[in-house]
Formats: sequence, structure tokens, C-alpha cells
Amino acid sequence: MTSRLMLAFLLLSVFPLPPVHAAGDEAENLYEQSCTRCHNRETLQDKIKDKRLNREAWNDAIQRMISTYGAEVPKNKQGELVDYLMKAFSSASGDAPAGK
Repeated sequence: MTSRLMLAFLLLSVFPLPPVHAAGDEAENLYEQSCTRCHNRETLQDKIKDKRLNREAWNDAIQRMISTYGAEVPKNKQGELVDYLMKAFSSASGDAPAGK
């Protein structure tokens, strides 16, 4: 048992695991890069405070920002951005948690 543990430590010291980035970190970076040029967190919260935004509404807003204002959101990351906005601004979001 001890030799297996020593071997594991040796292997980890020679071949370290790559850093793990949470999906939330990547989504937050996407928000920072794509949205905060025009919307900081406070102004966005103020803008949506009386609205109940569901997934479709967030997606429509992203599409409008892209087509009208030239926001740069990679097509393959748009769903990830919607997920982040739903979570980060959930107090203003009208979607119930999954399963409700």
C-alpha cells in the first residue's frame, strides 16, 4: 500500500494535472469580454430589475446585442452565456429551477 501511494505522489510530481477551471469561471469571463463594454453588473441589474427574463428572453437579448450593437459572442458560446446570465441575474429571472 505504501509503495503505491509513493508511486502516485511521484507520478503527480513528474506529471502534474492541468489546472481545472470551473465552467462558471469561463462563462463569467465570456460575460466580462462580451457584455461589460456596455453593461457593468449594476447597470444591467438596474435595467432588468422589473423584468422576469427567461431563457428565451436572455437569448433574444444576446441576439439583439450582436445584430444591433456588434457584441462579439462566439456562436458556440451563446448558450453558455445565457446559462451564466440566468444564474448570475437569477433574482430578476423568471425561470423556476429545473424540475419545477
